[in-house]
Amino acid sequence: MKKDIQYQDKLILLYDDSLILFKYYFPSLSPKTILFKDIKNIEVHKPTLFSGKYRLQGTGNFRTWYPFDGLRPKRNKIFIIKYVGKWMQSGFTVENSTEVESILREKKIIH
Repeated sequence: MKKDIQYQDKLILLYDDSLILFKYYFPSLSPKTILFKDIKNIEVHKPTLFSGKYRLQGTGNFRTWYPFDGLRPKRNKIFIIKYVGKWMQSGFTVENSTEVESILREKKIIH
């Protein structure tokens, strides 16, 4: 079954029903696939010290895990995935945050 790609860059692959965060797991840098049905919502944050601006990979608070992005300090938005029924969350950045935010708003994942 072929899926239509809605957005892709070096950090993320966005399908109609899921997204893939590249370089997610440490130390293998393997990707993580997340189904939209498993997402409660996604929040969009301005990059700050507290929202993960300088977190190149991993976690600083044992709650939010970030895949590797060596250019995260230069990105203009940070997306935080809140999962259904889970305490843990994932943070990620993209190359074109305006386009990704628009797609996720259309899907009513960003509130």
